[in-house]
Parts: sequence; C-alpha cells; structure tokens
Amino acid sequence: MITMNDLEKLELVHCAIQEVIKLDLPSGLDEEMFDALKLVEDLREPYLQDLDLEQSRHIHNFLSED
Repeated sequence: MITMNDLEKLELVHCAIQEVIKLDLPSGLDEEMFDALKLVEDLREPYLQDLDLEQSRHIHNFLSED
C-alpha cells in the first residue's frame, strides 16, 4: 500500500475533480464540482505556502554559501 501525506492526498483529489469537470456534466453538477475544487484548493493552500517558504529558505541558504 502506498503511503501518502495530506498534501499528496489533496493533490490526488484535486486532479480527480479536474478530470470530472472535463466531462459533459448535467446542469448543476458542474457547479458543485467547481465548488469542490475550490474547497480542495483552500485546504491545500497552507501546505503550498509552507512549501514555498521552505523552498525560499533553501534557495537563500544555497545562495549564502561561500
């Protein structure tokens, strides 16, 4: 069994919802899918901000090395 962290799980759900949105959905269901996508993006945002901060620190440390 593959072990996934929370961000990986959110990314998987995000991709799945995007694939469903590409389908020809009945009226109203597409709006629900866009709402679900927005919800996942809101949940995912703190993880992405932490990654951005971590990457910025890594770049700063790399550039500061002599």
